[in-house]
Amino acid sequence: VPISTNIVSRLKAQIDKELDADKVNPAMYQTAANFYFEMSKDLNKALVNAKKATVATPNGFWLFLLEAKIEKEMGDKVAAKASAEKCIALATIAKNDDYTKMAKELIAKL
Repeated sequence: VPISTNIVSRLKAQIDKELDADKVNPAMYQTAANFYFEMSKDLNKALVNAKKATVATPNGFWLFLLEAKIEKEMGDKVAAKASAEKCIALATIAKNDDYTKMAKELIAKL
């Protein structure tokens, strides 16, 4: 007996409910950006939430890499490069070589 669920629509409803709350937990913006980018493929909503995440956590180098990935997928190479460069700068300060490397690889693929 096959069993199926529509997890994407259930997650979307949960995320939208959290984002519509009077007080949004800033970490929710990253969750929403990842969801819309990876699962829902709604790049516009993904980018809006990624930008809100970077405002909420301005030193979050991982968030700027996510933003760069979304911008790259949208075809905005200039913005993707700028976000990746911001990731590199912040990751260098944080001594996180992995994110520095990933951001440089993203730039090389633009």
